Amino acid sequence: MHEKSNFALDLLGTPDWFQRALLKHCHRSYPEYLLQRTDELAKRAALVYQDKIWTYQAFAAAVNIAAWNLLSRNDIQAGDRVVLNLENSDAFVIAYLAILRAGCVAVPVNPKLTAIELSYLVSDSGAKLYVHGDLQVAAHTTLRSAFPATMSLLSISELTSGTLSTRALPIVNPDSPAVIFYTSGTTGQPKGVVHSHRTLVAGALQASHAWGYAKEGLTNLAVTPLFHVASHSWAYPTWAYGGTLVVDSYNTERVFDLIEKHQVSGFGCVPSMLLLMLQSEHKHGRNLDSVVNVRFGASPISIERLVEIQALFPNAELFHGMGQTESCGTISVLPGDLALKKAGSTGLPLPGCEVRIVDDQGNQLPPGSRGEVLARSPSVMLGYFENPDATQDTLRDGWLYTGDVGYRDHNGLIYLVDRKKDMIIRGGENIYSIEIENVILQHEAVDSCAVIGLPDAVMGEQVGAVIVCKDSQAKVDELDKVAAEIKVRCRSRLAAFKVPEQIYFLPSLPQTATGKIQKRQLRQSILDCYFGKPNVRKSSK
Repeated sequence: MHEKSNFALDLLGTPDWFQRALLKHCHRSYPEYLLQRTDELAKRAALVYQDKIWTYQAFAAAVNIAAWNLLSRNDIQAGDRVVLNLENSDAFVIAYLAILRAGCVAVPVNPKLTAIELSYLVSDSGAKLYVHGDLQVAAHTTLRSAFPATMSLLSISELTSGTLSTRALPIVNPDSPAVIFYTSGTTGQPKGVVHSHRTLVAGALQASHAWGYAKEGLTNLAVTPLFHVASHSWAYPTWAYGGTLVVDSYNTERVFDLIEKHQVSGFGCVPSMLLLMLQSEHKHGRNLDSVVNVRFGASPISIERLVEIQALFPNAELFHGMGQTESCGTISVLPGDLALKKAGSTGLPLPGCEVRIVDDQGNQLPPGSRGEVLARSPSVMLGYFENPDATQDTLRDGWLYTGDVGYRDHNGLIYLVDRKKDMIIRGGENIYSIEIENVILQHEAVDSCAVIGLPDAVMGEQVGAVIVCKDSQAKVDELDKVAAEIKVRCRSRLAAFKVPEQIYFLPSLPQTATGKIQKRQLRQSILDCYFGKPNVRKSSK
C-alpha cells in the first residue's frame, strides 16, 4: 500500500526547533495534534460556518461523537477507507477529523465529480463507506447503482448525530495511513496519494511557520476546497495555535463580507480568486485592515497585479509558495518581505525540507542551472495507494521527484520554469511554458493565459498560446491587434524559437478545483476544435 517513512532520516538537517516540535507531537493522531489545547481553550471559538459558532469544547465533542458513530458500525473498523463527499462546511471538517480520529482513512473527493468519476475513486481506494451530504432519492439511487454492492452510504446527519460516549477512542498509530488524496488527473488517471498522521503533523508544523501564521489566536478564512491538501497548509493548523477558522465556499462578495464581519487575519487562495477580488465592484468602501496575511499558490501572478493586491490589503504580508499533494501541500514559500522584490520565485524550502536541483542522471546542479526539483521532508507522502511502480518512480532514495523543472539562485531562492511533462521541445530546443506565460501576462489586455505545445511536422512541436482577455466581448479585429502586440512583446523579450506561432482566445481556461490550469485537457480541446484554422480564434462556447 505504501512505503514506510524513515523518521530518523527525515529529521536529518532540520532546524532544532522543528525537531523538538515534531518529536513532541509525532505520537499523536492528526486530530489530537490540532485539538491538543481543547481544555485550555474550551470556550473560545474554534470553527465558524455561516451562523454556527463551534467552541473548542463543542468542536472536539462533535468530532468524537462522529468518530464513535463510525466505529459503532459493524462494517467499519480502523484502517478502512471512508469516502467523504461534502461541500465546504463545518460538517465537512467534523466528518474529516472524525474519520482520522477513529483510525480510519479518509478519502475526500471533489463534490463536482460525476457518478462515473466517483465510481473510479471508490473502486481504486477500496472504500467501504461513502459519506454524503443528505442526498436526494434520485441522486442516492444513481450512486447506489454506480458503486459496488459492498459499499455502504451514510448521510452526514447520521454520522454526526447522537451524544458523546464515555468510552475512550482507540489509540491511533501515527505512522498509519490517515488520508488518501487523489491527484487532479492533469497527466492521466488520478493516483491516490497516501499521507500518515505523522506526515500531516509535520506538514502542519512546517506550513504554519513558512506561510507566516504560526501565531496565537488568529482568525483565518478557508475558502479553497476543503477536500484538497491545500487546507492542510492554509487552514487546519490554525487550531494548533488557538485560532478561529471561518469556513465557506469562495464567492467574491461573500469573502469581503466575511473579512469585515469576523475581522479575518488571513486567508489562503489561488491567484484567480485574488484577480476576481481586484476586478470586483464589491471591493469599494471595504475595511480590510484586519488582513495581515495573504497566502497564494498554484500559478504565478504578474508584478503589476501583486502591487494591486498589496494596495487592496495594505496591512498584509503576501506569501507565494508551491508544493504538491505528495509534499502535503507545500515545498517552498516566498516570505512576505520578498513577495514583491523577488516576484517570480517560489521562495525558500520549508523548515525541515531539503531541496535539490538535478539533471536527468540525478546529478546535483549548481545555482542557475535548470533541472528537476527534488524535495526531502518528513511531510512527504508514504506513497501512492497500491501503486508500487508509480511510488518507486516518484520516491527514490528518500527524495520526492516533483516533475517540476526549476533552478535556485545564489541566495537559495527557487524558481520554477515548467512542469517536466509540460515542457515543449521544438527542433531539439527545450522551451519552458512559464517563461513565455510571464511575458504574455504583462500585456494589459490579458487576464490569464496558458502556453502549450502543438504538433509541427518539421520541428516536432510549435508554441501555442491560449489567452483569456479582460474584455470578454472584444471583437475579432481587437483580438487580432492584441495577438500582434503579444508577438511583438515576445520577440523583444524571448528567443525567436519561443515566440508563440499560434494564438487562440477563449472565454476561460479549464482548471482543477484548486486553480491549476489543465493543460492536457486544454491542448486536446485546441487540437479538436481550432488547430489548423486561422491563427486567432475566439470560442463561442
